[in-house]
Amino acid sequence: MFSEIFDDHFERHIQAPEASWLLAQWRMACGYRRMPREGDIPQAQLAYLRPDLIVLRPLDGGDFRFEHYGANITTQTGFDMTGKRVSEFRGELGGFFLHVYGRALRECRPIAAVHRFGRFGETPLWERLILPCGMGETVTCLYAVVKAREIAQDISHLAARMRNRALIVLQFERDDQNRIVDAIIVGANRLAALATHRRTDELVGHAMLALFPGLKTAGLWERYLAVAEARIPQRLRVPYHADGLNGLFSVEISPMLDGVTVAFEEITDPHRMRVAQRGGGPAAEAAA
Repeated sequence: MFSEIFDDHFERHIQAPEASWLLAQWRMACGYRRMPREGDIPQAQLAYLRPDLIVLRPLDGGDFRFEHYGANITTQTGFDMTGKRVSEFRGELGGFFLHVYGRALRECRPIAAVHRFGRFGETPLWERLILPCGMGETVTCLYAVVKAREIAQDISHLAARMRNRALIVLQFERDDQNRIVDAIIVGANRLAALATHRRTDELVGHAMLALFPGLKTAGLWERYLAVAEARIPQRLRVPYHADGLNGLFSVEISPMLDGVTVAFEEITDPHRMRVAQRGGGPAAEAAA
């Protein structure tokens, strides 16, 4: 399982326009209060969202009942939870849902999440925005917009920003114990194909470690996992003499959903190569 939960800056993390629209309606209805009452968001305004909307009623004991379960969600998941309880989801799945819905209930504020249950390529990555409604400190219902993430849109935005650098976008493959065992290349630009001496179609859709086993001996694979765990980008210069490559590379690794992006370029300037081989960074370059 992969999941990220967000307390603010939802526009940075949630892509669905339906979620943005409902958040705007919720904020306008909220005014100076902690949260709006249910009637403050007219049902007519919610009609547009109903196929992608979940409505939950809090129950005693920390559980919730699904009052509405959107048709699009039913189609994509293969089941309809209308009238059922969140606790009917068992195991890790049920625990996650009770946790995020419970937080919105207790804290009386919006919560967003991006998550995947199951293997990459077999189950979609979901995003949901959860908004409480009620009076004072009492939540009477939760609205949640739930959409499958369109990763192609994320990749398109990244490629536009990285048009002058080679870019590879990875999503992790996990085993039954949720351990990361490989990564699938879900995006690669033309410069990445040129830098690795492969066509784009020889990269996209293939396992990263199968194409570049030298990542482990070069220490890059460990960096990928560290960035994914800490959610903090890393920049480094690394020699790479394997998999058809032979040079010194400037590499920037950044977290992206259940994976990382790798932006890189070969260092060909002799001065920068000497600094990098001594282990120096920008300060060392200035001193040299």
